[in-house]
Amino acid sequence: MRKRIFFLLGLSLLLSAGLGLFWFTSGESVEAQTSSLSDHPFKTINQKASLARTGDLSNAEEYVSEIISVAGFESELRGFTATTIKDRVGRAESRFRQGQAAGVPVQKIVRTVNGLVLKFKLPEYTRTNVAEVTRLRFMLLPNFPEVIRRNAQSKQAITVGSRFESEMSPAEAVFVLMMMLQQKLHNPEYQLTDSERRSLWNEMHAYRPDLSLSPQLPKNRNVEMLATLNRAGRSMPFSDTFQLSDITLNTLGIEKEGSNGQ
Repeated sequence: MRKRIFFLLGLSLLLSAGLGLFWFTSGESVEAQTSSLSDHPFKTINQKASLARTGDLSNAEEYVSEIISVAGFESELRGFTATTIKDRVGRAESRFRQGQAAGVPVQKIVRTVNGLVLKFKLPEYTRTNVAEVTRLRFMLLPNFPEVIRRNAQSKQAITVGSRFESEMSPAEAVFVLMMMLQQKLHNPEYQLTDSERRSLWNEMHAYRPDLSLSPQLPKNRNVEMLATLNRAGRSMPFSDTFQLSDITLNTLGIEKEGSNGQ
């Protein structure tokens, strides 16, 4: 049991973000799920994200720490892995804001998620793509305007993707990754294969005089997901569970201290 618990915690960015605090249910948007921004449990992230824009290291670390803390992740890890993530991502965020390091392109979110899918032999519907990550950023934007980087030159963008900067800051990338993996665990709208996604889109845009014939999303895939993760946890060496955060950040391209860039 103890090993399984550490495995689930060791997934870090895969199972963090406070399961139960923030996920989208089928057919509902972020706006419908949350109250006003001032009452939202993640409200301080926006404040700390704004302060971190100066590039000050302490502000950047507090920003990342807030993401971890509000997620209910730091206390579960007794501070060890959480502190490691805070320090590493905080330094990368500070360097990014000072123009000393590159950002994280959406493609690296895709690569990270799909890499975890392969590593833990998760179902095909767990995979993601650039369009899905962009969609998630769009859904997060109303409640996290200081976290999600928008394209200042495209305030009335024609396409959803052009609303955002092509590269995320390290902290935004971690936040978006947390949210994406949470959707993969809990939200049927994000538990679709590419072919299922295309079929659903076609069905949704087809003429339907009888609304009772509207397309239905798959059910109970979250049960299959958790069962698969539990099996992986039982077979994974205990020592490996503590390396998952490092592997995840490496795949994102978030540099370690002393590295020469991302």
